[in-house]
Amino acid sequence: MSPLRNEAAVPVEYRLFGLDRRLIWPTVSVYLVVFLWSGVMPAINEAVHNKEVLAGTAYNVGSVSFTPTQGWVLTKAPFPAGNSSTAEVFKDGVTFSVKSGVWKGTAEELLNQIVKDQNEFVVEGKPVPITTLQKVAGVAKRINSPNYTGLLLAYVDRKGQGVEVTVKGPAATSTQLEQPIADMIKSITFKPKEGD
Repeated sequence: MSPLRNEAAVPVEYRLFGLDRRLIWPTVSVYLVVFLWSGVMPAINEAVHNKEVLAGTAYNVGSVSFTPTQGWVLTKAPFPAGNSSTAEVFKDGVTFSVKSGVWKGTAEELLNQIVKDQNEFVVEGKPVPITTLQKVAGVAKRINSPNYTGLLLAYVDRKGQGVEVTVKGPAATSTQLEQPIADMIKSITFKPKEGD
């Protein structure tokens, strides 16, 4: 016996241009699904997910607001999660993230807690004191990992509102973007608590 099967030809009433009409719509539907998931869905995701920040746009992140530099892309919109809120912007491999929440302690204690809770980077040097334009005291430290370099900042105002700022990216790009990063750090503004 031959391993080939002897199949009868498709009857004329089921053929269209020599193809089996019964298989055309299932084949077309498979191609439509492939096109939808490989072309249309990524385009929708790109259009919705990453929005370039317009000049002067301020984002409220819990107890603070900050103004990203024009041209940066919002990758994580401000979203409250429990007692904290996080936002993140991105440009040329550099991410700038702001997280706020309630903190009972000093800015240096907050920075130490942030360092203790992570394991993705190494913190270098002693904390450097910094202040916002509202005179809220904070501290900063340089961070390094095999893949990036950056800065870690912590602020705590007198009402117990704490802010963590993480800037990380390739060393060359981070250096080129120092001024926009400094402008975003300066733009951090603590909102007054209700009743103040």
